[in-house]
Amino acid sequence: MTIEHAVPADQAADLVRQLYRAFLARDPGDGEVAVHIANMQHDGAMAAVSDIIYSQEALSVRAHAEPARPSLPEGMLAISRADIAEVVAYALEAARHDAPSAYEVELRVDDVGRGTPLAVVLRDALQPPQLPQESVEDDASINRTIEIMYRMALGRMPGPADLENWRGAAGNGGRLSNVVFGIGESAEAKLIRGAFDVVPGIKVQLAFEIVLGRGAAAAEVDHFRRMVDKQGSDISPLVWQLFADEARRRLLPPQHANDPHLAYIFGSRGAVTLADWRTGKKAVAKTAIKHDVLGFESVVRLRPAEDCVVSILTSLYRGGAFIRSFLENMTSQTIFRTHCELIIIDANSPENERAVIEEFCRDFPNIVYKRMDARVGIYEAWNIAAEMAKGRYLTNANVDDIRRNDSFEIQAALLDTLDFVDVAYQDVLYCFEPRLPFEEIAKRDFRSDLPVVSRYNLMEFNSPHNAPMWRAALHRDVGPFNQSLQSAADFEFWLRCRAAGKIFYKVNEAHAAYFVNPDGMSTRPDTRGAVEAYAVSRELYRKIVSPMLVISDEEFLARVDEIDAAPLREGRRYDIVQSALLALGTRREGVVA
Repeated sequence: MTIEHAVPADQAADLVRQLYRAFLARDPGDGEVAVHIANMQHDGAMAAVSDIIYSQEALSVRAHAEPARPSLPEGMLAISRADIAEVVAYALEAARHDAPSAYEVELRVDDVGRGTPLAVVLRDALQPPQLPQESVEDDASINRTIEIMYRMALGRMPGPADLENWRGAAGNGGRLSNVVFGIGESAEAKLIRGAFDVVPGIKVQLAFEIVLGRGAAAAEVDHFRRMVDKQGSDISPLVWQLFADEARRRLLPPQHANDPHLAYIFGSRGAVTLADWRTGKKAVAKTAIKHDVLGFESVVRLRPAEDCVVSILTSLYRGGAFIRSFLENMTSQTIFRTHCELIIIDANSPENERAVIEEFCRDFPNIVYKRMDARVGIYEAWNIAAEMAKGRYLTNANVDDIRRNDSFEIQAALLDTLDFVDVAYQDVLYCFEPRLPFEEIAKRDFRSDLPVVSRYNLMEFNSPHNAPMWRAALHRDVGPFNQSLQSAADFEFWLRCRAAGKIFYKVNEAHAAYFVNPDGMSTRPDTRGAVEAYAVSRELYRKIVSPMLVISDEEFLARVDEIDAAPLREGRRYDIVQSALLALGTRREGVVA
């Protein structure tokens, strides 16, 4: 998630120099400053600060030398309150080798808010601690301390009676520190803390769900958990940061409008446009497309069958321009006549596609046609077709998409051969012209780059998005498609499958083509896909993210130590676990030897 884009270059350069002097005990080179400024503008100030403070060089300086005592330049920085708090907290921790209290961080952030330059605050934070001296607090200072403690510990301002009570405690021979402790450990404060007595990662997930209205992906939980872990029960910096980010997104003009003539490449951050397609059409040579996925030496085989193996689910509405080419493509599949049935649910389309369908039904009795009396959505149509299906495998086929003639055979043979696989999918080719033969589309070779589905990357990419095949039994295990959704029910279904431990398998062959239809459900400008994806993520992401990713660092390391003492104690949790497993393996190999 992008956190901050508002730090001017000159102020960003000042911040980079301050941090290098404070944590690396040297000045950065011009190239280093440029790199960190670019990171700050792209990823936000907090991520850039973390990159410097937790770099290998900074960790080495912190481990083998006294913290630097820099002479910091003056100047205010236009960064968010949460970023200021993060910088101050890191500075205090480095100077004292101990995590500061949220109270102390809040006081220094308040100083910045009242006009004290951040450089001065950092300089003061890095000074050696002074010996305590007796001091006399006036009423105004005591009142302010009480107000800050009430706001932090109790989430409210003190009333007149509260102020009088605590002022009296401080004035009758008591210490102000005891007043601070008394408020923080009061029954009311403990009751409030109890309401937030959940692990740090859960707090991050709840903050995303409540403030942004969507679930937090695994990478986001991992990124923000450390900050929340430091703050204890105080999650206000995270909540404020998410609020500011969402407010900025809503108030500023959108960076990218939904362009129906542009397709984002599944599995990457790239895109292909209609102009790319037209250029590619002229540039690619007319070569024959060769493929032999199920060749003689292949271990993947389709079992002989006397009954239906594959049921093809199709929702039809306003498909008159595509219905003939679609049926020609379906019936030309290598196993269509012997192993398949095509179930077409006509969602009360006004274009009389029935005449063309009945023409094909005369030659192919395995085409099943059902017309609804009223308009139904695509996922309701799929559910109706799935209920009617006879095949042990299901696949969807949109009337504007194209399959290579062995597409169904490849998928069905895979599921027949690999009993542990529940869903088969593949890369897809992109097409911007309707009704092209598959061989013509393949010559342009604009294809996706889908990853192998893991526990977490399904949150980033809907990898089985186009033309997957799945076992019909999945619907008995995880239920039907959520037909209340218009655009994201397949994404929601795959997430439910992943949460239930179902296995996805990628075929390394692009045997399906996706038509970038400017009038299609997922490509037209008024698509509901993003809105629905937010709702889906809010409902399901917490069910998928591992508990090992949301617990505190201390508890996580204790769990890892149950495997073996991990040589790596900081960094990504995946890397820490891997280091523990390698240590365990090395130790056991030594025993065997």
